[in-house]
Amino acid sequence: MKKTPHYLSKWAFWAYSFAFFLVSNFAFSQEAEEPHGSTANYHQYSGNSGLDWWLDHGYWLSVLLIAAAGVMFLGTIAKKITIGDPKDKYDYINGPQKKLYLYAAFTVNIAFFFFMTTVVLGGKFIWIYYVAQVLVTGVFVGMLHFALKFTFQFYYPTLVEKKLKKLRYKPRKAKNGELMELLSEEEEDDYLDEGMQAEEEALSVDYDVWIHKPTGELKIEKYDGYAHALKCPNCKYQTYKLVKEELISKPTHRRAGKVYKYYSCTYCGHKGKRAQSLHPTHHVKTSEQIHAEEASHVNTDDHKEESH
Repeated sequence: MKKTPHYLSKWAFWAYSFAFFLVSNFAFSQEAEEPHGSTANYHQYSGNSGLDWWLDHGYWLSVLLIAAAGVMFLGTIAKKITIGDPKDKYDYINGPQKKLYLYAAFTVNIAFFFFMTTVVLGGKFIWIYYVAQVLVTGVFVGMLHFALKFTFQFYYPTLVEKKLKKLRYKPRKAKNGELMELLSEEEEDDYLDEGMQAEEEALSVDYDVWIHKPTGELKIEKYDGYAHALKCPNCKYQTYKLVKEELISKPTHRRAGKVYKYYSCTYCGHKGKRAQSLHPTHHVKTSEQIHAEEASHVNTDDHKEESH
């Protein structure tokens, strides 16, 4: 599974930090009495000047975030319209557009959180109700964050699949304006070097070759394949595949484990290995299990000393 984009992690961090700040800084403030006969806004009587300011002005931050999300969304559409080449548009929809749509959606999510922290439900400020409101909104925003991440990671590709397929096989035009011909898998091998053919055999990359036979003009377009492979550090082709894994040490609840991953290039034959850490396990062990493990380590060490 792919990692959460840094942008989203940063937004989530600041949103939850803000919720914690509101609760910890204001939860124990005493509620001020509203002056008799005053017609002033209830935002002025939370008992804390900082929170009063936020209740009066925080709404505009949510408005700015909504505007920023709108700019990202409209900018994405405008950028896509200006792209003329089908392959460039394919790459844009499959990459930057997906990220910008996700950023815009998550920005709206954060704007909703900010807006809800400036609203006093019921028309009268009561601390316990407001703290509960902030906490419930924070939980809802957190759940929506992961729902958005899941949607764009798994559902978005199905939404644009037909569009991408149409762009991939849309007839290309040569420089003179005439249509080019898409070669078959057998015909295109004559125009791909050995490394490119090895990438296709590894199913990590799929190439399309368009040709304008009267002029000999050629276009070779690269697309992701079905199998995962890394770029080989030796020949630079995407044919560096995982062949086996070797467990060096198992992870425990106290310390990380270690595994060696062995790779081999299906084109140039280059081999290599990479060390990867395994996160500590998170299950809780009983005190009897911990003591038994410690006793086992002690007995093993004693046995080693006796053998020496």
